[in-house]
Amino acid sequence: MAKKHLDVGKTGDGQMQLAELLRIAGDEFSGERCLQTVRGIFVSDSRGDYRAFRETAQYLRGELEAAGLADVQVIPHPADGVRKRGDWIVPQAWDAFKAELSIAAPEGMRRTVVRHPEKRICIAMYSAPTPSEGVEAELLLWDDVAEGEDLTGKMVLTSERVRSIADQALGRGAVGIVSDFAHPHAVARDARYWENYCFGPRNTSGAFAFVLSLAEGEQLRRDLSRARAQGERLTMRAVVDTRLYDGEVDIVTGVLPGSEAGGQEVLLVAHLYEIGANDNMSGAALCLEAGRCLGRLIADGKLRRPRRSVRILLCFEQHGTIAFLDMHRELVPRIVAGLNADMVGEDQELCGSVLQIDRTPPASPSYTNDLIARLIELQSRRVPTFRWRESCYMVHDGFISDPMIDIPTPSLIHQPDRFYHSDADTPDKVSPETLQLVGTAATAYAYYLASAGLEEAKHLAALTTSRAHRRLLDESDALAERGTGIDAAECAARLAFVRSQEERAIGSVQRLVPPEQKDDVETHVSRLAGELELAVDLERRRLSRCLGADLPAEVEAPNLTPEEKQAQAMIPERLVFGSLTMADLPAAARAEFAEVTSQTFPYATELCSALFWADGRRSIYEIRELLAQERGRADLKFLVRFFEFLEMHAYCALRRAEENER
Repeated sequence: MAKKHLDVGKTGDGQMQLAELLRIAGDEFSGERCLQTVRGIFVSDSRGDYRAFRETAQYLRGELEAAGLADVQVIPHPADGVRKRGDWIVPQAWDAFKAELSIAAPEGMRRTVVRHPEKRICIAMYSAPTPSEGVEAELLLWDDVAEGEDLTGKMVLTSERVRSIADQALGRGAVGIVSDFAHPHAVARDARYWENYCFGPRNTSGAFAFVLSLAEGEQLRRDLSRARAQGERLTMRAVVDTRLYDGEVDIVTGVLPGSEAGGQEVLLVAHLYEIGANDNMSGAALCLEAGRCLGRLIADGKLRRPRRSVRILLCFEQHGTIAFLDMHRELVPRIVAGLNADMVGEDQELCGSVLQIDRTPPASPSYTNDLIARLIELQSRRVPTFRWRESCYMVHDGFISDPMIDIPTPSLIHQPDRFYHSDADTPDKVSPETLQLVGTAATAYAYYLASAGLEEAKHLAALTTSRAHRRLLDESDALAERGTGIDAAECAARLAFVRSQEERAIGSVQRLVPPEQKDDVETHVSRLAGELELAVDLERRRLSRCLGADLPAEVEAPNLTPEEKQAQAMIPERLVFGSLTMADLPAAARAEFAEVTSQTFPYATELCSALFWADGRRSIYEIRELLAQERGRADLKFLVRFFEFLEMHAYCALRRAEENER
């Protein structure tokens, strides 16, 4: 007789036990099968050009179909360096056939320095081709180049990332760049860093770049010093056979159908088209295995088909995610939650890594953070040596938690990693045990939310409340430890912020229940919020004793300076779907933005956080206050200039007080 399946979300069944779901999922989920998929993706993606990416997409189409998923699609979108989805532009497509960097002179020093495809990422992505006979140019050390020096017809050797000096070097006429940059956590002296965006979105300079390992870079520096000692120039020859063209890059998706046709979805997202086994073949493999695992458990009667569908989305990091959601705007409000699998397979000892749960941004507090943390916590009890931690928001495919998109999506990522973005990130650095542990948790997360009904929503609200109490105590202890370094009003403001964040996270479970059950869950949430307020009041009194001054029960409105009044009268309204890249800003505008801030989109968390708080109702002053609580600091003058710049370049509109009064 078949064992009765575990009923989640079935009215009257009550709260499902997460531990039991982990046990069922863990019996079917296979870390070894995940690793096989990593190796399958590695065959193509490790080559790092668009021919390889097309092979990857077709491989994963077959794997998703074999896993039993429905509506499997490979969706092309433009890779021409021009067309946008939101503010994201996929660079012009690029294929690499051969490339060689050699010393051409002095004659006695001639040798090949590096050659592609033997050294698979020694040519930077989007490098332009040279004439068939190659290009010869004198090599200069970037550190020795004077400010403003003419570099026409030269190559430069740098220990910085190519992208960090490309505008300066190419703007002065350099024909190419040679870099031996190594990531700060790198340990392999023979590994090359992957330069994946030096010349995007279109290589208008016609330049190229080569990437060397630390050992190769040191040897080339010795060659350069020797040539100089002989009173000669070191001349390099670069032969680059690549192709830049208007092409396409594929989004791969498939669905485990829920019982409610055309209903809500839960999203498992991971990115493709990177050269590393952990970053991010492990994430794609985990998502595929989660879909296969759930399909098998449902087919075998061990789990009931969930009411919501589970969608697997595999694509170019951020570029593909925003493209898919922009193409399917009608789907966005139906996706109740997501999980981003980014670098999830590390052999923790070999890679020196810790699994990090990056929470949704404070502008979008959510119960999803506590659910995935609880599942990882339960899983880690099986492997006491497994290391994990929770972290604040970081920018990657979890950016879809942005309130404008509103898909609460925590991210799973191992950091640091000794082999990050290098050709040493190979399948031998991936652990099937790690994939098993993390993948089982991710599978349980997806199924629980896909099945969740009223009882599960109540359970999630209670789970979030329980963890909220812990966070409240941590915050209160931190305030108490500051002693006289903080005043009563500042303490009160901090407690008010924490309370607001936690109440919003608890209340976010309401999205999981249909309208007819909203009153029931609202009553439950209200009771839990009341318990939290009692705890906040206790901490308020405790801190009052510590400070020797009463904390106000309500945060008083401060007397504003003229600058603060000006900011209070300015309300930004976002005009672009999703986060920003500024990829097609003219050079002059980029230089102007650099005067506003040294940070750059899309990966500067502070810039994204400021953008996420802008909901069309909050003023710049209010955004400053929230950002200060989120990050510990926020500069009002910067924020005013920041949003004025965004207005000038049509990323947002700014309503002023006089407009609001009309």
